[in-house]
Amino acid sequence: MLHELKKILYSCSAIFSRIEKIYIFSALGAFAAGLALVLLLVGGDMSDDTARAETLADKKEQYAFVLPLIVLQVPNTVQSSTPRSLVVNGSLQFKGKSDKQLIHSMRMANLLTPSIMDAIMTGMYREEATALKNPAVVTRVVLNQSNSVLHPYGVSAERMLIDEIELR
Repeated sequence: MLHELKKILYSCSAIFSRIEKIYIFSALGAFAAGLALVLLLVGGDMSDDTARAETLADKKEQYAFVLPLIVLQVPNTVQSSTPRSLVVNGSLQFKGKSDKQLIHSMRMANLLTPSIMDAIMTGMYREEATALKNPAVVTRVVLNQSNSVLHPYGVSAERMLIDEIELR
């Protein structure tokens, strides 16, 4: 085997000049160094996410996805000419058994945010205006509508935390 390898190297040395060999090996070295740098940078970012998710999974804590501000125009029942708006600020909480489930849940919620918001708005328009003043009703609507979007992707929110509900 060693003898065959020497034959191949001697045949290549006859084909390429010394300068061409230097260019070839320097290009291969630069490629290997660039590949190592890319793998180091990409591998470092992924390991940080995994470490953070493993810490949360070990502590049995929940992962929270902050929803964009939900603003819904509700007609005023006393004076029908002046519309009122309902402002909801909250977050969905996920709980996973492993780091992969937590990361998958957060990525899917982030990816599907427009669909989740459309479903929430549709669900809120179906409710009565007086019922939306109750935080339990708002929580139920947001959680049910969010899960209806997330379930086909194997993700479900465990609960919703409402930071603030304000009727303006």
